[in-house]
Amino acid sequence: GVDLRVARKADGSIPLLDRFRPDPADEVEVDEPAPPEEGAPADFSLPLRIDDLLAAEIRLHVTDEAVSPTLDTTVHLGVILSDLGSEDRTSAYSALLRIEDYLGALRVSGTLDQRDGGLRARTDLAVTDLGVRALAAYLEPLGIEPQVEELDLRLKAGLELLPDPQVAERGIARIEVTGLRARSDGVTGASLGRASVEIRGLGTDTTEIVGATVADAAASLLIDERGDPVIVGIALRPPPPRVGSDSAPADEPPTEPVPEPAVAQSPQVLRITSGSVTNVRLALRDETGAEPVEAEIVVESLKAANLTSEPGQPEGTLAARISSPGIVEAIELNGTASPFAQPLSADLTLSIRDATPGPTRAWLDRILIALPFEHGSLRTRLAAAVDLRKPGVLGANVGLTDLEFQADGDRYQVADRITVSGALTYVDHGIDLD
Repeated sequence: GVDLRVARKADGSIPLLDRFRPDPADEVEVDEPAPPEEGAPADFSLPLRIDDLLAAEIRLHVTDEAVSPTLDTTVHLGVILSDLGSEDRTSAYSALLRIEDYLGALRVSGTLDQRDGGLRARTDLAVTDLGVRALAAYLEPLGIEPQVEELDLRLKAGLELLPDPQVAERGIARIEVTGLRARSDGVTGASLGRASVEIRGLGTDTTEIVGATVADAAASLLIDERGDPVIVGIALRPPPPRVGSDSAPADEPPTEPVPEPAVAQSPQVLRITSGSVTNVRLALRDETGAEPVEAEIVVESLKAANLTSEPGQPEGTLAARISSPGIVEAIELNGTASPFAQPLSADLTLSIRDATPGPTRAWLDRILIALPFEHGSLRTRLAAAVDLRKPGVLGANVGLTDLEFQADGDRYQVADRITVSGALTYVDHGIDLD
């Protein structure tokens, strides 16, 4: 076993680190590594080899007088690792971390395979009894306010980094997360069945996302009385102002930064060849008003294909179906869109079926909207274009055609066409609307 002791004093200094801090006079200039030769195949193997590593018990006694109350605990760590960097055997690893009074256990285990210039990793992660309330002194300055005592987290993940068989110098990344479950004080606050993505073009100016999927996910979101989100028992607050910050006095104008010379670069191109979302549920509770409002939002399906930021390319396709039990039977979008190239554009058919505003009247009353019906449906075609190419100016053109509305059994042809266009100018923190 190994025993160490680390202390942070009330002024924030850590004597142990100061002891190992290098003297600037002893610094040695290190040459930058040479870039890979043009046309060389991508290589993601680790530049490190460890045949066997066993650290059965490392104990680290930690005291921190810079927080209140003073932290005084012992960290226990055990690590097992074999065959890291081997070209003919799969590496295996496992680690166990415990922090007395703050973390029951963090267990991680998995495998690494780096044959053929690639890197393939599988990981199982489990965190139990993470005492977030006890760690509030570290979290609250970041705007993270624990509302519960403990958190648990489990997931499985996989990562592959491989040379592209079609273009050797490009890389491919495949990422997968399954079985994610986050619990606070024993109650599940978020879960994910499976999320995966393949990214091609690593190391080039074109990034292509192939087969991105998210399936069977659920989360509960609370908007508390202060208007801040709370998820898995954690409230996200605006970070408090830093004490003794180096900001300029209020009566002195801020110093304008000196712009650096522009460097000519090829524009980065993003392509989404295919992506889908199925069965994603969000349970929402809003406590900002006198009467709490609850709703469940369900993304039943969302499919996108051939979306790109490359100018001059055809629009991609987009299809979505969203529902909210007891509020709206279905919201459906189908058509084409170009959300990444300039100008941004979309040409979609929008259908809203059997909307029931009753459960959301408390929300609608806050924004002074009164809907004089119990059940309504709407169908229209939406065409929109947003132009952000001119600095400081947002240009928009939105058109609705064949707008039909049905309320409590009565059908209305509202308009053949409604068009709104204009420009929003935002310069020097001012806004002008034309």
